[in-house]
Amino acid sequence: MLDAAIATRLIELETALHQPATRQDAAQVSALLADDFCEIGYSGRLYDRAIVLAALAAEPAAPATSVYADQFVLTLLAPGLVLLTYRSATLESDGALIRHALRSSVWRQRAAHWQMVFHQGTPTAPFQADLPAG
Repeated sequence: MLDAAIATRLIELETALHQPATRQDAAQVSALLADDFCEIGYSGRLYDRAIVLAALAAEPAAPATSVYADQFVLTLLAPGLVLLTYRSATLESDGALIRHALRSSVWRQRAAHWQMVFHQGTPTAPFQADLPAG
């Protein structure tokens, strides 16, 4: 069974990677992505750690969009290895949700440090989200 504190921490780490401040901090992203990290992107293309780090470094500092994510489910695969699944969408400045996806990440623990070793984003049909009134 997965400890609640670990579950909370992994969701925090996952969603930190959605934040521009984290994405623009190469040292922080490097610490979160394992050396053997790979990703199957929303496009279906395969990316390694070096490609992801370079792409994040090239992102604009202040995007006009943010990430909406919910329905987090964590599954303990083995001691120190956790699968995190959730759904996400890009939240545009006008409140519209686009690029809906189902996402999965595998997080591995080394000592007290967690790193992502795999991520996949799969396009899905649009969904309704419980956005805060604003």
